[in-house]
Amino acid sequence: MFAPAGMSVQSITAHASKRDQHTRLVNAYTSAVPGPQISSHANAMYPGDGVFDPGPTRVQNSSPSPVATNVLGERNQQSPERNGSDPATQRSDLNTGNQPADLSLGFAPGDELPLWLMDCAVDWNNLSSPYGTDLMPLGYGWSNVMSENIATVNAPTPDLERIWFTHMDEQTDSQFLSEGMTPDRNQTRADVDENFRQTLHTRLQRIAVEPDLPSSDFLNLSIRSYFACFHPVFPVIHAPTFRPSKTNALLLLSICSIGSLFTGSTKGAIQGASIFEWLNKAILATWERLMARSTEEVIPMVQAALIGQTFGLLSGDPKHLATVEAFHGCVISWARRRNMFQIRHECQTEMDLPAIDLDAKWREWAKREELIRIVLGLHIHDAELANIFYHEPFLRQSRNQLPQAADDDVFMTSKPQEWLISLKRCGRSAIAPQHMTEATGSTIDIAHVNAKSLSSFTAYARLECLSATVIETRLAGNLDLPTQQSLVEDLLRLHQQILSPRSTKDPDPLGINILWHLSFISLLTDFDLLEQAVGRDGTQISTQVQARVTSWAASVEAKRSIFHVQLIRKKIEVLPLGPEPGVHIPRAIFLVAICWYCAYRYSNDGDNPSLTSLIFPEATLLGVNPSTLLFEANGYKYGRPTPMEANEVICRIADLLRRLGHWEIARKFASILEALRTF
Repeated sequence: MFAPAGMSVQSITAHASKRDQHTRLVNAYTSAVPGPQISSHANAMYPGDGVFDPGPTRVQNSSPSPVATNVLGERNQQSPERNGSDPATQRSDLNTGNQPADLSLGFAPGDELPLWLMDCAVDWNNLSSPYGTDLMPLGYGWSNVMSENIATVNAPTPDLERIWFTHMDEQTDSQFLSEGMTPDRNQTRADVDENFRQTLHTRLQRIAVEPDLPSSDFLNLSIRSYFACFHPVFPVIHAPTFRPSKTNALLLLSICSIGSLFTGSTKGAIQGASIFEWLNKAILATWERLMARSTEEVIPMVQAALIGQTFGLLSGDPKHLATVEAFHGCVISWARRRNMFQIRHECQTEMDLPAIDLDAKWREWAKREELIRIVLGLHIHDAELANIFYHEPFLRQSRNQLPQAADDDVFMTSKPQEWLISLKRCGRSAIAPQHMTEATGSTIDIAHVNAKSLSSFTAYARLECLSATVIETRLAGNLDLPTQQSLVEDLLRLHQQILSPRSTKDPDPLGINILWHLSFISLLTDFDLLEQAVGRDGTQISTQVQARVTSWAASVEAKRSIFHVQLIRKKIEVLPLGPEPGVHIPRAIFLVAICWYCAYRYSNDGDNPSLTSLIFPEATLLGVNPSTLLFEANGYKYGRPTPMEANEVICRIADLLRRLGHWEIARKFASILEALRTF
């Protein structure tokens, strides 16, 4: 016996001893397992010092054409080319280097799967038995198998922290570090040398980036797409009087950034993101000069920032979302400096005016209406950011003093004569002075407002403000039972005054019904807690969080939340394909899935409240039986849904998000839900 090059006799002896021990263990196991035996191939290749021993070959049949058994128990004729071939020998040839490696698999594409790709100790005959009872007694290791299945069902949630829609990967500025910007920690000198000063000078220099704007045809297409697709769900610009000019150049580009999403091309969407990023830097670099100019230039800048903020909320890029959160306070400050929060419509006593005066009055009214809608848009963004990041809203003091925007039909009229006719039809409430009554605490009193004259955009802003009030009250620790009941009454009142007078067949482009149900769930459920429970902050979920979510899942509040979840699911499944969904719709669908997932995962079969506890005031208002909806949510049976049923619900909601409009944030939400599909 000759030792291969580079190996000693002692290493070969040690390897042989390990191989013999491995062979004895394999033989002991195969003798303990009942059923036909296959000759051991344990010596074929044992991981050691790089020595490969072919070992004993498989037992060959006496017939010239050996017969193999496939996975299905069928007997197939083995090709003569593979007769007598040994996998260990082939692997040895690949590793010894004595001859060129043969990387071919050695079988034709139409052949059966060769047995040398499988473990030679597999008993193919026993695999054909119905339940594999010949492999081992039923009781042997069965408890371990069951515990593994249970562990799979209750397995910890995958790490969602890195794919969460608000997570930003840490980025290191290599140039910043390589140039010695960060002083050495071991440096004892306290002064700044010339090299460090030069580095500071370089870092403070502005890097001019020339924007690569698309063609004028693309810009015009984006503008048309904006007003056709996005304007109905976020009407803050008076389209009939909007004209591109030098004073609203920033607003024009902001419109193009969102309008590019509807051009139907990936390149257009990328171009829109580039415009958003460049425009945001341009506004930050010039806002102090623009604020000193006339109102005709300041208002378009605020409008441009507001629309750009909407793009950042819906782009699905965590960097854009972080920019929106940081930039939000600046836009509010600009609006306050121009007293936009105090703007109301003036009382009009003369409804019949000459044509010239009517046109001027129409344009003056349109500018004032735009300012009111800017304020409402800021409130909507403020509430959305508070619900996304679970922090206090910025506009806490003026929530009960919201201005009332004009009716949608009045705002959409394209001619002064049509505007006047719409005013007469809707009544003076569209232009009359609005004296908002401040309610005590967190109550929003709108009893004095005529529901028929209340615009959808005003109702949208008020519902968003109510959801922000819930976040603020919960963070302050004041969401006790009386306060919760007061907020429930506010929601019921809003439904009676805003949603009940509207027909169910009326279009709902803003998704106010879905927002109303989502606000109810937010009042009953701490979404921040549920997001922690699914792994938003990592796989290490504290026992306190698990205990709180488990307690919530067993409560009536959870069943009440699932009641609203089912109603939202029914509404989103019938959303029309043509119109764009509202700004909050992707977030609402995502939170519905999170709520349903936690209610399933952390509940027990015994968590079934009595039928008397399922009598909700909102169910009575809607005329819906909660027990029926909960029975449907559980897979049309009592008790918890099965893992397959739960997986199906998550898959369907993720699929809805994939097909939801042009907002990339919806696809981001879908990717998070796809990681939750392994129960």
